[in-house]
Amino acid sequence: TLGGAIGIAIFGVVFTNKIYDNLVAKIPSQYATPAQIKDLANAPNSIRAIVKQIPGGEKFILPVYLDSFVVGLRFALYAAIPFAGLIFVFAFFCKQYSLKAVTKKGGHNEKNEDVKIDVEETTTIGESLLKTETEETLA
Repeated sequence: TLGGAIGIAIFGVVFTNKIYDNLVAKIPSQYATPAQIKDLANAPNSIRAIVKQIPGGEKFILPVYLDSFVVGLRFALYAAIPFAGLIFVFAFFCKQYSLKAVTKKGGHNEKNEDVKIDVEETTTIGESLLKTETEETLA
């Protein structure tokens, strides 16, 4: 969905930036260049290959990277909390709709009872469209 795509984009940037900031703060320049640190932050799938290119990387850089990964994930989740709260509040303003099927006048439901359709009161666009479609079906 659109919300998921936007969420992945926002939280992915927060995650990557936090990993990069943490790596820059913890890895001395003698172990890795800024370009190598940027590669570490941007390519978590190829971490082993990048670390092997750096002398002494597996002993020093890999534990620092794992710690940075955890910190980045933590901050991405912190960034998601306000959005979750906002969505929770918006949920109170959504109108609830019945999921029962509407049949035309004179039809029967599963219990073989006559179905009554009341389309006089409409409050939303969706309901007014339903009213129009139902009136056309009944005519």
